[in-house]
Amino acid sequence: MTYLSRSAVPANGTTSTFAVPFPFLSRAHVFVTLAGVPVTPVWLNDGLLSITPAPTGLLKIQRQTPEVNRLVDFSNNSGLDEVQLDLSALQLFYLIQEVNDFETEQALTNTALRASIDAVHLIPGPQGPAGVNGVNGINGANGAAGVQGPAGPTGPAGPAGTGTGTGTVGPAGPAGPQGIQGVAGTDGTTGATGTTGPAGPQGTQGIQGVPGTTGATGATGAAGPTGPTGPAGADGAAGSSSGTPTPTRYYTSPGAANDAQFVVPAGVTSMFVRMVGGGCFNSNLSSWGNPGSYVEGWVPVTPGEALTIVRGNAGTSSTVSGGLSSIFRNYVDPSNPGTIVAQAQGGTNSASSVGKGSNTLLNGLMLSGDFNVPYQRMVPPGFSFGNFGLAGGPDTQSSGTSGPRPGYVNIQY
Repeated sequence: MTYLSRSAVPANGTTSTFAVPFPFLSRAHVFVTLAGVPVTPVWLNDGLLSITPAPTGLLKIQRQTPEVNRLVDFSNNSGLDEVQLDLSALQLFYLIQEVNDFETEQALTNTALRASIDAVHLIPGPQGPAGVNGVNGINGANGAAGVQGPAGPTGPAGPAGTGTGTGTVGPAGPAGPQGIQGVAGTDGTTGATGTTGPAGPQGTQGIQGVPGTTGATGATGAAGPTGPTGPAGADGAAGSSSGTPTPTRYYTSPGAANDAQFVVPAGVTSMFVRMVGGGCFNSNLSSWGNPGSYVEGWVPVTPGEALTIVRGNAGTSSTVSGGLSSIFRNYVDPSNPGTIVAQAQGGTNSASSVGKGSNTLLNGLMLSGDFNVPYQRMVPPGFSFGNFGLAGGPDTQSSGTSGPRPGYVNIQY
């Protein structure tokens, strides 16, 4: 029987090196016993160990992988490499092998024990002494008479009599069978044809034959004259003055959350999006930086798909620039955000790098604010995001604001 986590070697008192025929995670997981007594070997390498003096008896080498504690404990946002993944998988893999080997060894031990017990039970015992003969029984009643046997064969005929009288003639016997027919004679001359008889009645009509193949289609005739023009339809509803849709429904990103999920309703294949990036932070009141950029436009969507909305954070003393306001498809986490559907860039504090929108909007509009003007953000007429996306600094009491503001997202459909 071949095992995956153990081996048994008859030690002869001469050999002192022994192979370890299975893999293991640590040498501390390999145990050696000689005739059931633990032995401490010397490792020559991971596949060979030495025992001195050379042992005599049954030497067992066995792997016992830890089964109480996990060798790898995963945690969120931690990096994974091949060594950690292999170590965790091999711990479980080796434990399964060790359980299978133990069950196999137990089954073989139980089978051998049962065979020994059965062999003992099947050995016949010595034959006992013969018993005393019993008393003879009473004779039975006479049976009924058997069936009479068949009659014996008829004896030989007696000698013929000597009488001379003649008996009367017996009746005539029956006629014999008719003889076979003789050969037919030659045909005589054919007589003249008789007159034709009257015609018989007409027979029933036969079954109709299979229809023939349809002929080719004839050429198309000339087109008829065009009919008169129908009446004009009613005028359509007037569009909005800004060129954007008049929504029946809308979604706005939560003001207190950095991200949220929006599931596209049934029947909706495009949405109109307005977005503002986070405002810039600047410690110098004479140089305010930029507010977050504003973008708008139509984006194609699929009914039922889940979109992740990430609101751009306001700039801080450490980040300075405002965060991106984004809409993602197939978002997992910040390190694996999926595909950008639309995006508005946060404001910066550089006059040469005015905040602007970076997006995939179709027919989109991108506007940025003016550098050093903290309360100005360019948006189309008739739509307001309040103070969201404005720039600001730490000492803003004199200018009437409480610092930079986060971005904002609005969806209409």
